[in-house]
Amino acid sequence: ASAEAEAAAIAESEAIASAEAEAAAIAEAITNEEKMASVTAAVKNVISQNQGWALGTLDRDGNPTETGTPNLFVFGWSLFILDVKVENENKATLLVSSEFLNLDENERTNVLDSLQSNIQNELYGEPTPNGVYLTVYSGNNIIASSKITNDREYKWKD
Repeated sequence: ASAEAEAAAIAESEAIASAEAEAAAIAEAITNEEKMASVTAAVKNVISQNQGWALGTLDRDGNPTETGTPNLFVFGWSLFILDVKVENENKATLLVSSEFLNLDENERTNVLDSLQSNIQNELYGEPTPNGVYLTVYSGNNIIASSKITNDREYKWKD
């Protein structure tokens, strides 16, 4: 009977450990999901600010103004971005405007690289040479994605 009790105690201990590990994994997933939601919100805020500076609707401190000077040279990249979602530390999806399609490949790459730098800055506090794997949509169509070998090089679908 004591061997059975010992086996039952071991089985119960293993079940508890398994349940604790599963609970920890769920908590980590929720925490990571919350972190990515926070990173996404921060990136969207940066894009919104950049759009305001590009159009001259925000002053240098980010306050609304009617007398601002548009700065398309520095912040114009942001005007092509409609939405972004940082899925995890290695992947993001991006929705661009139809005007993005009128840009040449070099200009498109500059837009995506600017976004990459902002995502990295929100994830790590500074831009890093590595990016995140981007999937770029125009409407419901994927128009570009990062190359597997380099997140900051893109394969265009058009």
